[in-house]
Amino acid sequence: DAEKYFRMGADKISVNSILFDDTGVVYQCSKKFGSQAIVASLDLKMNEECNYQVYKDGGKTLIETSLSDYLMRIEDYGVGELLINNIDRDGAANGYDLTLLKFIKRYTKLPIIFAGGVGKFEDLFEGIQNNINAVAAGNIFHHTENSYYEAMDFLYKKQCRTRPPVLFSL
Repeated sequence: DAEKYFRMGADKISVNSILFDDTGVVYQCSKKFGSQAIVASLDLKMNEECNYQVYKDGGKTLIETSLSDYLMRIEDYGVGELLINNIDRDGAANGYDLTLLKFIKRYTKLPIIFAGGVGKFEDLFEGIQNNINAVAAGNIFHHTENSYYEAMDFLYKKQCRTRPPVLFSL
């Protein structure tokens, strides 16, 4: 599947459940296509004891390994970036969980893409100010009149390292 996506022009692929089911495949992909092309997607939720836990299968199956242990060994699989989806904040529009970000940064040097919680453009800016390598959002674009262009324009005007916004017409 990875080879098919790269032949179709993808620069990167994200992997989630296969990180737990067959780490060898992930490692082989990173060797063949380069670690910069393989993004480890981690779905995280907080449990009753206020510990973050890792899930697979779209957040349905709990992984018994602690988040800290998992983060310390994930680089061995050959991935080049982490995509962190905070399931608890997904769609909540209450901003990124910056405590979670600080926790993750203690256990890995990989670049981090953060998702889950963006309700306003200021949340994206706050993430960047807290050294998230890349910010991600979904609901802010789906359930409001906000556009990708407006988000890029906002971040560009805040002098974030981003491309200038461009409106395209067909």
